[in-house]
Amino acid sequence: MKLSTILLSVLTLLSSCQTIIHGTKQKISIDSNIEKAEIYIDNEYVGVTPFKKRIKRQEKPLNITLSKDGYDSATYVIPSYKRLQGNAIVGNVILGGIVGALGSSMVGATNSEETFGLNLGIQATGITAAFLIDKYSGAKYQYLNSELNLPIYKKPDTIKVETDLIFCTSVSVDLKEGEEAGKVKYGNISKEIDWQEDITFQDFELEKTVNTELDKYGFKVPDFEVKGALQPILLPRYILKAEVTKVYNHVTFNIGQRSVARERNAEHYALTTDLEVTWKVLKRKTEEVLIEKAVKVQNYTPSKEVRDAFKKTFEYSFYQFLNITPEFYELVVKKKSQRLTTSVSIPDGIPVSNEAEDWIQSAVTVNTNTGHGSGFAISEDGYIITNFHVVADVDTLEVILSNNEKYEAKLINFNSERDLALLKIDHTIKPLPLSKESVKLGASVIAIGTPADIALGQTLSKGMISGKRKIDEKQYLQSDVSISPGNSGGPLLYEGKVIGIVDAKMVGNGIEGITFIIPINEIFRGLNIKYSSIN
Repeated sequence: MKLSTILLSVLTLLSSCQTIIHGTKQKISIDSNIEKAEIYIDNEYVGVTPFKKRIKRQEKPLNITLSKDGYDSATYVIPSYKRLQGNAIVGNVILGGIVGALGSSMVGATNSEETFGLNLGIQATGITAAFLIDKYSGAKYQYLNSELNLPIYKKPDTIKVETDLIFCTSVSVDLKEGEEAGKVKYGNISKEIDWQEDITFQDFELEKTVNTELDKYGFKVPDFEVKGALQPILLPRYILKAEVTKVYNHVTFNIGQRSVARERNAEHYALTTDLEVTWKVLKRKTEEVLIEKAVKVQNYTPSKEVRDAFKKTFEYSFYQFLNITPEFYELVVKKKSQRLTTSVSIPDGIPVSNEAEDWIQSAVTVNTNTGHGSGFAISEDGYIITNFHVVADVDTLEVILSNNEKYEAKLINFNSERDLALLKIDHTIKPLPLSKESVKLGASVIAIGTPADIALGQTLSKGMISGKRKIDEKQYLQSDVSISPGNSGGPLLYEGKVIGIVDAKMVGNGIEGITFIIPINEIFRGLNIKYSSIN
Protein backbone atom coordinates (compact mmCIF):
# COMPACT_ATOMS: atom_id res chain seq x y z
CA MET A 1 0.00 0.00 0.00
CA LYS A 2 2.86 2.35 0.78
CA LEU A 3 4.39 1.53 -2.56
CA SER A 4 1.10 2.33 -4.34
CA THR A 5 0.97 5.70 -2.60
CA ILE A 6 4.52 6.47 -3.66
CA LEU A 7 3.79 5.49 -7.24
CA LEU A 8 0.64 7.60 -7.30
CA SER A 9 2.57 10.61 -6.05
CA VAL A 10 5.24 10.11 -8.71
CA LEU A 11 2.58 9.77 -11.40
CA THR A 12 0.79 12.92 -10.21
CA LEU A 13 3.99 14.93 -10.37
CA LEU A 14 4.88 13.59 -13.79
CA SER A 15 1.42 14.08 -15.24
CA SER A 16 1.12 17.66 -13.94
CA CYS A 17 3.01 18.72 -17.02
CA GLN A 18 2.01 22.38 -17.02
CA THR A 19 2.82 22.90 -13.37
CA ILE A 20 6.26 21.32 -13.84
CA ILE A 21 7.12 22.85 -17.21
CA HIS A 22 5.59 26.33 -16.93
CA GLY A 23 5.54 26.83 -13.19
CA THR A 24 2.94 28.61 -11.06
CA LYS A 25 4.37 32.09 -11.65
CA GLN A 26 5.05 34.19 -14.73
CA LYS A 27 7.60 36.97 -15.18
CA ILE A 28 5.96 40.38 -15.64
CA SER A 29 7.96 43.46 -16.74
CA ILE A 30 6.46 46.94 -16.41
CA ASP A 31 8.09 50.16 -17.54
CA SER A 32 6.81 53.64 -18.39
CA ASN A 33 7.78 56.92 -19.99
CA ILE A 34 8.09 58.24 -16.42
CA GLU A 35 10.69 57.00 -13.94
CA LYS A 36 9.58 55.83 -10.51
CA ALA A 37 5.89 55.75 -11.34
CA GLU A 38 4.11 53.83 -8.59
CA ILE A 39 2.73 50.42 -9.61
CA TYR A 40 -0.35 48.79 -8.13
CA ILE A 41 -1.43 45.27 -9.07
CA ASP A 42 -5.03 44.50 -8.13
CA ASN A 43 -4.95 47.65 -5.94
CA GLU A 44 -1.88 46.47 -4.01
CA TYR A 45 1.34 48.50 -4.17
CA VAL A 46 4.18 46.39 -5.58
CA GLY A 47 6.92 48.89 -6.51
CA VAL A 48 7.94 51.54 -9.02
CA THR A 49 8.99 51.57 -12.65
CA PRO A 50 11.05 49.93 -14.02
CA PHE A 51 9.63 46.75 -12.48
CA LYS A 52 10.30 43.03 -12.96
CA LYS A 53 8.75 40.29 -10.85
CA ARG A 54 7.31 36.80 -11.08
CA ILE A 55 3.56 37.00 -10.49
CA LYS A 56 1.32 34.08 -9.59
CA ARG A 57 -0.68 32.84 -12.57
CA GLN A 58 -4.44 33.02 -12.24
CA GLU A 59 -7.59 32.79 -14.30
CA LYS A 60 -8.71 36.39 -13.75
CA PRO A 61 -6.81 39.23 -15.46
CA LEU A 62 -4.23 41.40 -13.74
CA ASN A 63 -5.30 44.99 -13.11
CA ILE A 64 -2.22 47.21 -13.22
CA THR A 65 -2.40 50.90 -12.26
CA LEU A 66 0.40 53.44 -12.65
CA SER A 67 0.28 56.73 -10.79
CA LYS A 68 2.48 59.68 -9.90
CA ASP A 69 1.84 63.10 -8.43
CA GLY A 70 0.91 65.58 -11.13
CA TYR A 71 0.11 62.85 -13.65
CA ASP A 72 -3.16 61.29 -14.72
CA SER A 73 -3.13 57.69 -13.45
CA ALA A 74 -3.56 54.91 -16.00
CA THR A 75 -4.97 51.41 -15.60
CA TYR A 76 -4.18 48.47 -17.82
CA VAL A 77 -5.60 44.96 -17.82
CA ILE A 78 -3.51 41.92 -18.75
CA PRO A 79 -5.95 39.19 -19.81
CA SER A 80 -5.09 35.55 -19.20
CA TYR A 81 -6.01 32.53 -21.30
CA LYS A 82 -5.93 28.75 -20.90
CA ARG A 83 -3.10 26.85 -22.49
CA LEU A 84 -3.93 23.90 -24.74
CA GLN A 85 -4.24 20.74 -22.65
CA GLY A 86 -4.10 18.10 -25.40
CA ASN A 87 -0.38 17.45 -24.99
CA ALA A 88 -0.78 17.21 -21.24
CA ILE A 89 -3.53 14.61 -21.62
CA VAL A 90 -1.41 12.47 -23.98
CA GLY A 91 1.53 12.76 -21.61
CA ASN A 92 -0.66 11.75 -18.68
CA VAL A 93 -1.92 8.65 -20.50
CA ILE A 94 1.53 7.50 -21.61
CA LEU A 95 3.22 8.16 -18.30
CA GLY A 96 0.25 6.77 -16.46
CA GLY A 97 0.41 3.54 -18.48
CA ILE A 98 4.11 3.09 -17.83
CA VAL A 99 3.92 3.89 -14.15
CA GLY A 100 0.73 1.85 -13.80
CA ALA A 101 2.37 -1.22 -15.35
CA LEU A 102 5.43 -0.79 -13.19
CA GLY A 103 3.28 -0.32 -10.13
CA SER A 104 1.14 -3.39 -10.77
CA SER A 105 4.21 -5.61 -11.17
CA MET A 106 5.80 -4.22 -8.04
CA VAL A 107 2.69 -4.77 -5.94
CA GLY A 108 2.37 -8.29 -7.28
CA ALA A 109 -0.66 -8.22 -9.56
CA THR A 110 -1.20 -11.88 -10.50
CA ASN A 111 -3.28 -11.68 -13.65
CA SER A 112 -4.09 -9.43 -16.58
CA GLU A 113 -7.36 -8.28 -15.09
CA GLU A 114 -5.67 -7.15 -11.89
CA THR A 115 -2.91 -5.46 -13.90
CA PHE A 116 -5.39 -3.64 -16.14
CA GLY A 117 -7.50 -2.57 -13.19
CA LEU A 118 -4.54 -1.31 -11.24
CA ASN A 119 -3.15 0.49 -14.28
CA LEU A 120 -6.47 2.14 -14.98
CA GLY A 121 -7.03 3.14 -11.37
CA ILE A 122 -3.59 4.64 -10.90
CA GLN A 123 -3.74 6.36 -14.28
CA ALA A 124 -7.23 7.87 -13.73
CA THR A 125 -6.39 9.01 -10.23
CA GLY A 126 -3.11 10.53 -11.39
CA ILE A 127 -4.68 12.38 -14.31
CA THR A 128 -7.44 13.79 -12.12
CA ALA A 129 -4.99 14.88 -9.47
CA ALA A 130 -2.71 16.41 -12.11
CA PHE A 131 -5.45 18.51 -13.63
CA LEU A 132 -6.54 19.68 -10.19
CA ILE A 133 -2.98 20.70 -9.43
CA ASP A 134 -2.69 22.55 -12.75
CA LYS A 135 -5.99 24.31 -12.17
CA TYR A 136 -5.46 25.51 -8.65
CA SER A 137 -1.78 26.25 -9.09
CA GLY A 138 -2.67 28.51 -12.03
CA ALA A 139 -0.10 26.79 -14.22
CA LYS A 140 -2.52 26.26 -17.09
CA TYR A 141 -3.05 30.04 -17.46
CA GLN A 142 -0.85 32.38 -19.46
CA TYR A 143 -0.80 36.20 -19.19
CA LEU A 144 -0.77 38.04 -22.47
CA ASN A 145 1.58 40.99 -23.00
CA SER A 146 3.83 40.22 -20.06
CA GLU A 147 6.33 42.93 -21.11
CA LEU A 148 4.61 46.30 -20.79
CA ASN A 149 5.62 49.89 -21.39
CA LEU A 150 2.70 51.92 -20.08
CA PRO A 151 2.68 55.69 -20.64
CA ILE A 152 1.14 58.16 -18.21
CA TYR A 153 0.65 61.81 -19.03
CA LYS A 154 1.37 64.91 -17.03
CA LYS A 155 -1.60 67.10 -16.26
CA PRO A 156 -1.18 70.57 -17.79
CA ASP A 157 -0.06 73.42 -15.59
CA THR A 158 -2.90 75.65 -14.47
CA ILE A 159 -2.21 79.12 -15.80
CA LYS A 160 -2.10 81.73 -13.03
CA VAL A 161 -2.47 84.91 -15.08
CA GLU A 162 -5.20 86.27 -17.31
CA THR A 163 -5.17 85.11 -20.92
CA ASP A 164 -6.64 86.39 -24.14
CA LEU A 165 -9.83 84.70 -25.27
CA ILE A 166 -9.19 81.36 -26.99
CA PHE A 167 -11.71 78.88 -28.34
CA CYS A 168 -11.53 75.46 -30.01
CA THR A 169 -13.57 75.70 -33.21
CA SER A 170 -12.75 72.42 -34.93
CA VAL A 171 -11.79 68.81 -34.16
CA SER A 172 -11.72 66.84 -37.39
CA VAL A 173 -10.93 63.21 -38.16
CA ASP A 174 -9.34 62.36 -41.51
CA LEU A 175 -8.53 58.68 -42.07
CA LYS A 176 -7.66 57.15 -45.43
CA GLU A 177 -8.84 53.90 -47.01
CA GLY A 178 -6.23 51.16 -46.78
CA GLU A 179 -4.37 52.68 -43.82
CA GLU A 180 -3.77 50.44 -40.81
CA ALA A 181 -6.70 50.61 -38.42
CA GLY A 182 -5.48 48.20 -35.79
CA LYS A 183 -5.04 44.62 -34.67
CA VAL A 184 -7.32 42.12 -32.96
CA LYS A 185 -5.63 39.48 -30.84
CA TYR A 186 -7.29 36.29 -29.58
CA GLY A 187 -4.87 34.45 -27.33
CA ASN A 188 -1.86 33.91 -29.60
CA ILE A 189 -3.81 34.55 -32.82
CA SER A 190 -3.60 38.07 -34.32
CA LYS A 191 -5.39 39.70 -37.23
CA GLU A 192 -4.52 43.05 -38.81
CA ILE A 193 -7.36 45.31 -39.95
CA ASP A 194 -7.43 48.33 -42.31
CA TRP A 195 -9.84 51.19 -42.89
CA GLN A 196 -12.22 50.02 -45.60
CA GLU A 197 -13.01 53.55 -46.80
CA ASP A 198 -12.06 57.18 -46.28
CA ILE A 199 -13.43 58.48 -42.98
CA THR A 200 -13.80 62.24 -42.56
CA PHE A 201 -15.98 64.02 -40.02
CA GLN A 202 -16.00 66.82 -37.47
CA ASP A 203 -16.40 65.84 -33.82
CA PHE A 204 -18.39 68.51 -31.99
CA GLU A 205 -18.30 66.59 -28.71
CA LEU A 206 -14.50 66.72 -28.68
CA GLU A 207 -14.60 70.46 -29.39
CA LYS A 208 -16.62 70.79 -26.21
CA THR A 209 -14.08 68.60 -24.40
CA VAL A 210 -11.16 70.84 -25.44
CA ASN A 211 -12.95 74.04 -24.43
CA THR A 212 -13.93 72.52 -21.10
CA GLU A 213 -10.31 71.49 -20.46
CA LEU A 214 -9.04 74.94 -21.45
CA ASP A 215 -11.44 76.47 -18.93
CA LYS A 216 -10.43 73.89 -16.31
CA TYR A 217 -6.73 74.81 -16.55
CA GLY A 218 -7.27 78.55 -16.30
CA PHE A 219 -7.38 79.67 -19.93
CA LYS A 220 -9.95 82.33 -20.68
CA VAL A 221 -12.59 80.76 -22.88
CA PRO A 222 -15.47 82.84 -24.28
CA ASP A 223 -18.56 82.39 -22.16
CA PHE A 224 -19.97 79.82 -24.55
CA GLU A 225 -21.44 78.21 -21.48
CA VAL A 226 -18.94 75.44 -20.87
CA LYS A 227 -21.67 73.38 -19.25
CA GLY A 228 -23.92 73.60 -22.27
CA ALA A 229 -21.48 73.67 -25.19
CA LEU A 230 -22.69 76.48 -27.42
CA GLN A 231 -20.88 78.84 -29.75
CA PRO A 232 -19.03 81.74 -28.14
CA ILE A 233 -20.83 84.85 -27.01
CA LEU A 234 -17.69 86.98 -27.26
CA LEU A 235 -15.28 86.55 -30.15
CA PRO A 236 -11.94 84.96 -29.22
CA ARG A 237 -8.58 86.44 -30.20
CA TYR A 238 -7.18 82.98 -30.98
CA ILE A 239 -8.75 79.78 -32.19
CA LEU A 240 -7.57 76.21 -31.69
CA LYS A 241 -8.01 73.43 -34.24
CA ALA A 242 -7.15 69.74 -34.08
CA GLU A 243 -6.95 67.17 -36.87
CA VAL A 244 -6.76 63.46 -36.05
CA THR A 245 -4.66 61.87 -38.79
CA LYS A 246 -4.16 58.36 -37.40
CA VAL A 247 -6.20 56.03 -35.19
CA TYR A 248 -4.82 52.57 -34.41
CA ASN A 249 -6.62 50.21 -32.02
CA HIS A 250 -5.14 47.00 -30.67
CA VAL A 251 -7.82 44.85 -29.00
CA THR A 252 -6.83 41.81 -26.92
CA PHE A 253 -9.32 39.18 -25.75
CA ASN A 254 -8.66 36.57 -23.04
CA ILE A 255 -9.47 33.66 -25.36
CA GLY A 256 -7.27 30.59 -25.66
CA GLN A 257 -5.71 29.29 -28.85
CA ARG A 258 -8.11 27.90 -31.48
CA SER A 259 -11.04 29.56 -29.69
CA VAL A 260 -11.75 32.50 -31.97
CA ALA A 261 -15.40 31.47 -32.22
CA ARG A 262 -15.78 32.33 -28.53
CA GLU A 263 -15.06 36.02 -29.06
CA ARG A 264 -18.55 37.09 -27.99
CA ASN A 265 -18.18 35.15 -24.76
CA ALA A 266 -14.84 36.69 -23.83
CA GLU A 267 -14.98 38.15 -20.34
CA HIS A 268 -11.96 40.47 -20.39
CA TYR A 269 -10.66 42.93 -22.94
CA ALA A 270 -7.63 45.20 -23.18
CA LEU A 271 -7.67 48.01 -25.72
CA THR A 272 -4.62 49.99 -26.80
CA THR A 273 -5.26 53.17 -28.80
CA ASP A 274 -2.59 55.08 -30.72
CA LEU A 275 -3.45 58.57 -31.97
CA GLU A 276 -1.66 61.11 -34.11
CA VAL A 277 -3.14 64.61 -33.81
CA THR A 278 -2.02 67.86 -35.43
CA TRP A 279 -2.80 70.88 -33.26
CA LYS A 280 -2.97 74.41 -34.71
CA VAL A 281 -3.33 77.80 -33.04
CA LEU A 282 -4.57 80.56 -35.35
CA LYS A 283 -5.44 84.23 -35.18
CA ARG A 284 -9.20 84.30 -35.42
CA LYS A 285 -9.23 87.48 -37.46
CA THR A 286 -6.86 86.42 -40.23
CA GLU A 287 -6.68 82.63 -39.66
CA GLU A 288 -2.90 82.95 -39.75
CA VAL A 289 -1.36 79.80 -38.26
CA LEU A 290 0.80 80.84 -35.32
CA ILE A 291 1.60 77.41 -33.84
CA GLU A 292 1.42 73.98 -35.42
CA LYS A 293 2.49 70.82 -33.66
CA ALA A 294 2.01 67.08 -34.33
CA VAL A 295 1.46 64.96 -31.22
CA LYS A 296 1.60 61.16 -30.89
CA VAL A 297 0.06 59.47 -27.86
CA GLN A 298 -0.85 55.96 -26.75
CA ASN A 299 -3.35 54.92 -24.14
CA TYR A 300 -4.39 51.60 -22.61
CA THR A 301 -8.03 51.07 -21.69
CA PRO A 302 -9.51 48.07 -19.82
CA SER A 303 -12.53 48.12 -22.09
CA LYS A 304 -13.75 47.15 -25.54
CA GLU A 305 -15.51 50.52 -26.00
CA VAL A 306 -13.47 52.04 -28.81
CA ARG A 307 -15.29 55.39 -28.62
CA ASP A 308 -14.48 55.86 -24.91
CA ALA A 309 -10.86 54.88 -25.50
CA PHE A 310 -10.61 57.29 -28.43
CA LYS A 311 -12.00 60.16 -26.38
CA LYS A 312 -9.63 59.56 -23.46
CA THR A 313 -6.62 59.20 -25.73
CA PHE A 314 -7.56 62.42 -27.52
CA GLU A 315 -7.71 64.16 -24.15
CA TYR A 316 -4.16 62.96 -23.46
CA SER A 317 -3.13 64.35 -26.84
CA PHE A 318 -4.37 67.75 -25.71
CA TYR A 319 -2.48 67.39 -22.41
CA GLN A 320 0.68 66.51 -24.30
CA PHE A 321 0.23 69.46 -26.68
CA LEU A 322 0.09 71.86 -23.73
CA ASN A 323 3.02 70.17 -21.98
CA ILE A 324 5.38 70.36 -24.96
CA THR A 325 4.30 73.78 -26.27
CA PRO A 326 5.45 76.52 -23.88
CA GLU A 327 5.08 79.04 -26.71
CA PHE A 328 1.32 78.48 -26.53
CA TYR A 329 1.28 79.78 -22.96
CA GLU A 330 3.45 82.73 -23.97
CA LEU A 331 1.16 83.56 -26.89
CA VAL A 332 -2.18 83.58 -25.08
CA VAL A 333 -1.06 85.25 -21.85
CA LYS A 334 -2.85 88.57 -21.91
CA LYS A 335 -0.51 91.45 -22.38
CA LYS A 336 -1.09 94.70 -20.58
CA SER A 337 -4.58 95.88 -21.45
CA GLN A 338 -4.53 97.49 -24.87
CA ARG A 339 -6.05 100.93 -24.60
CA LEU A 340 -5.26 104.35 -25.98
CA THR A 341 -5.75 107.30 -23.67
CA THR A 342 -6.78 109.87 -26.26
CA SER A 343 -9.70 111.96 -25.05
CA VAL A 344 -12.28 113.05 -27.64
CA SER A 345 -15.01 115.64 -27.17
CA ILE A 346 -18.24 115.41 -29.14
CA PRO A 347 -21.09 117.94 -29.31
CA ASP A 348 -24.06 117.63 -27.01
CA GLY A 349 -27.59 118.35 -28.08
CA ILE A 350 -27.58 116.68 -31.52
CA PRO A 351 -31.14 116.83 -32.88
CA VAL A 352 -33.19 113.63 -32.62
CA SER A 353 -34.96 112.31 -35.71
CA ASN A 354 -37.66 109.66 -35.83
CA GLU A 355 -37.07 108.99 -39.53
CA ALA A 356 -35.19 105.85 -40.56
CA GLU A 357 -33.94 107.65 -43.66
CA ASP A 358 -32.02 110.01 -41.38
CA TRP A 359 -30.63 107.20 -39.23
CA ILE A 360 -29.06 105.26 -42.10
CA GLN A 361 -27.14 108.37 -43.24
CA SER A 362 -25.20 108.11 -39.96
CA ALA A 363 -24.61 104.33 -40.21
CA VAL A 364 -21.50 103.09 -42.03
CA THR A 365 -19.80 99.89 -43.16
CA VAL A 366 -16.27 99.39 -41.81
CA ASN A 367 -14.33 97.47 -44.47
CA THR A 368 -10.90 95.85 -43.89
CA ASN A 369 -8.59 93.40 -45.65
CA THR A 370 -9.93 90.64 -43.38
CA GLY A 371 -13.65 91.29 -43.58
CA HIS A 372 -16.19 93.92 -42.65
CA GLY A 373 -18.28 95.20 -39.76
CA SER A 374 -20.55 98.11 -39.00
CA GLY A 375 -20.26 101.49 -37.26
CA PHE A 376 -21.93 104.86 -36.76
CA ALA A 377 -20.96 108.54 -36.70
CA ILE A 378 -21.00 110.45 -33.39
CA SER A 379 -19.87 113.86 -34.72
CA GLU A 380 -20.07 115.81 -37.96
CA ASP A 381 -16.28 115.98 -38.30
CA GLY A 382 -16.00 112.25 -38.96
CA TYR A 383 -15.63 110.42 -35.63
CA ILE A 384 -17.04 106.87 -35.92
CA ILE A 385 -17.54 104.13 -33.33
CA THR A 386 -17.21 100.39 -34.03
CA ASN A 387 -15.99 97.20 -32.31
CA PHE A 388 -12.29 96.69 -31.71
CA HIS A 389 -12.47 93.13 -33.06
CA VAL A 390 -13.62 94.58 -36.40
CA VAL A 391 -10.41 96.60 -36.83
CA ALA A 392 -7.86 94.55 -34.86
CA ASP A 393 -4.85 93.14 -36.74
CA VAL A 394 -5.82 94.67 -40.10
CA ASP A 395 -3.65 96.23 -42.79
CA THR A 396 -6.26 98.35 -44.54
CA LEU A 397 -9.20 100.26 -43.08
CA GLU A 398 -11.92 102.18 -44.90
CA VAL A 399 -15.43 103.44 -44.17
CA ILE A 400 -18.29 103.11 -46.67
CA LEU A 401 -21.14 105.60 -46.30
CA SER A 402 -24.79 105.04 -47.12
CA ASN A 403 -24.28 106.67 -50.54
CA ASN A 404 -21.44 104.17 -51.24
CA GLU A 405 -18.71 106.78 -50.91
CA LYS A 406 -15.51 105.31 -49.46
CA TYR A 407 -13.00 107.03 -47.18
CA GLU A 408 -9.76 105.88 -45.61
CA ALA A 409 -10.11 105.68 -41.84
CA LYS A 410 -7.62 106.13 -39.00
CA LEU A 411 -7.73 104.38 -35.65
CA ILE A 412 -7.90 107.18 -33.06
CA ASN A 413 -8.69 105.32 -29.85
CA PHE A 414 -9.48 101.77 -28.78
CA ASN A 415 -10.15 99.57 -25.78
CA SER A 416 -9.52 95.90 -26.51
CA GLU A 417 -10.82 94.83 -23.10
CA ARG A 418 -14.23 96.33 -23.84
CA ASP A 419 -14.09 95.63 -27.59
CA LEU A 420 -14.48 99.28 -28.61
CA ALA A 421 -12.74 101.42 -31.23
CA LEU A 422 -12.98 105.04 -32.37
CA LEU A 423 -12.19 105.86 -36.01
CA LYS A 424 -11.81 109.15 -37.89
CA ILE A 425 -12.45 109.99 -41.55
CA ASP A 426 -11.72 113.30 -43.26
CA HIS A 427 -15.29 113.94 -44.33
CA THR A 428 -18.40 115.57 -42.94
CA ILE A 429 -21.07 113.08 -41.89
CA LYS A 430 -24.40 113.37 -40.09
CA PRO A 431 -24.05 112.06 -36.49
CA LEU A 432 -26.50 110.08 -34.37
CA PRO A 433 -27.51 111.44 -30.94
CA LEU A 434 -26.40 109.37 -27.95
CA SER A 435 -28.84 108.55 -25.15
CA LYS A 436 -28.10 109.65 -21.59
CA GLU A 437 -30.80 107.55 -20.00
CA SER A 438 -30.96 103.83 -19.23
CA VAL A 439 -33.42 101.84 -21.28
CA LYS A 440 -36.17 99.72 -19.71
CA LEU A 441 -36.83 96.04 -20.29
CA GLY A 442 -39.34 95.49 -23.05
CA ALA A 443 -38.40 98.71 -24.89
CA SER A 444 -38.72 98.51 -28.67
CA VAL A 445 -35.33 98.97 -30.40
CA ILE A 446 -33.82 99.20 -33.90
CA ALA A 447 -30.44 97.82 -35.02
CA ILE A 448 -28.63 99.17 -38.08
CA GLY A 449 -25.75 97.38 -39.76
CA THR A 450 -24.27 95.52 -42.70
CA PRO A 451 -25.15 91.84 -42.25
CA ALA A 452 -23.33 89.12 -44.18
CA ASP A 453 -22.43 91.16 -47.28
CA ILE A 454 -21.31 94.71 -47.98
CA ALA A 455 -24.13 95.02 -50.50
CA LEU A 456 -26.57 94.83 -47.55
CA GLY A 457 -25.25 97.99 -45.88
CA GLN A 458 -27.52 100.03 -43.58
CA THR A 459 -30.00 97.18 -43.01
CA LEU A 460 -32.58 97.81 -40.25
CA SER A 461 -33.97 95.15 -37.92
CA LYS A 462 -36.42 95.50 -35.06
CA GLY A 463 -36.57 93.88 -31.64
CA MET A 464 -36.87 94.58 -27.93
CA ILE A 465 -34.65 94.74 -24.84
CA SER A 466 -35.05 91.30 -23.32
CA GLY A 467 -32.51 91.41 -20.50
CA LYS A 468 -29.55 93.02 -18.78
CA ARG A 469 -26.58 90.69 -18.27
CA LYS A 470 -23.11 90.50 -16.79
CA ILE A 471 -20.66 88.38 -18.80
CA ASP A 472 -17.00 88.11 -17.76
CA GLU A 473 -17.68 90.94 -15.29
CA LYS A 474 -18.85 93.22 -18.10
CA GLN A 475 -22.31 94.74 -18.49
CA TYR A 476 -24.44 93.96 -21.57
CA LEU A 477 -27.93 94.59 -22.82
CA GLN A 478 -29.65 91.55 -24.25
CA SER A 479 -32.03 91.83 -27.20
CA ASP A 480 -33.89 89.61 -29.62
CA VAL A 481 -33.08 91.95 -32.52
CA SER A 482 -31.98 90.00 -35.60
CA ILE A 483 -28.29 90.33 -36.47
CA SER A 484 -25.78 88.42 -38.60
CA PRO A 485 -22.00 88.44 -39.07
CA GLY A 486 -21.14 91.96 -40.20
CA ASN A 487 -23.52 93.67 -37.77
CA SER A 488 -20.76 94.01 -35.16
CA GLY A 489 -20.15 97.65 -34.30
CA GLY A 490 -23.51 98.91 -35.51
CA PRO A 491 -25.81 101.10 -33.37
CA LEU A 492 -28.87 100.02 -31.40
CA LEU A 493 -31.46 102.82 -31.26
CA TYR A 494 -34.32 103.59 -28.90
CA GLU A 495 -36.58 106.48 -29.90
CA GLY A 496 -33.94 107.73 -32.33
CA LYS A 497 -31.03 107.75 -29.87
CA VAL A 498 -28.13 105.32 -29.62
CA ILE A 499 -28.39 103.19 -26.48
CA GLY A 500 -25.60 100.75 -27.31
CA ILE A 501 -23.35 99.07 -29.86
CA VAL A 502 -24.02 95.58 -31.24
CA ASP A 503 -21.22 93.29 -30.06
CA ALA A 504 -22.12 89.64 -30.63
CA LYS A 505 -24.85 87.03 -30.62
CA MET A 506 -25.22 83.55 -29.24
CA VAL A 507 -25.76 80.87 -31.86
CA GLY A 508 -26.31 77.13 -31.70
CA ASN A 509 -28.88 74.42 -32.29
CA GLY A 510 -32.27 75.59 -31.08
CA ILE A 511 -31.00 79.07 -30.11
CA GLU A 512 -32.50 82.17 -31.67
CA GLY A 513 -32.73 85.84 -30.81
CA ILE A 514 -29.98 86.26 -28.22
CA THR A 515 -27.93 89.35 -29.11
CA PHE A 516 -25.58 91.24 -26.80
CA ILE A 517 -25.09 95.01 -26.86
CA ILE A 518 -22.49 97.17 -25.10
CA PRO A 519 -24.45 99.90 -23.23
CA ILE A 520 -23.85 103.54 -24.15
CA ASN A 521 -22.37 104.47 -20.77
CA GLU A 522 -19.70 101.78 -21.28
CA ILE A 523 -18.86 103.33 -24.64
CA PHE A 524 -18.23 106.74 -23.09
CA ARG A 525 -16.14 105.26 -20.32
CA GLY A 526 -14.24 102.77 -22.51
CA LEU A 527 -13.26 105.28 -25.21
CA ASN A 528 -12.82 108.33 -22.96
CA ILE A 529 -15.48 110.31 -24.84
CA LYS A 530 -16.78 113.57 -23.37
CA TYR A 531 -19.47 116.04 -24.33
CA SER A 532 -18.92 119.62 -25.39
CA SER A 533 -21.84 122.02 -25.76
CA ILE A 534 -23.01 123.27 -29.17
CA ASN A 535 -24.74 126.46 -30.20
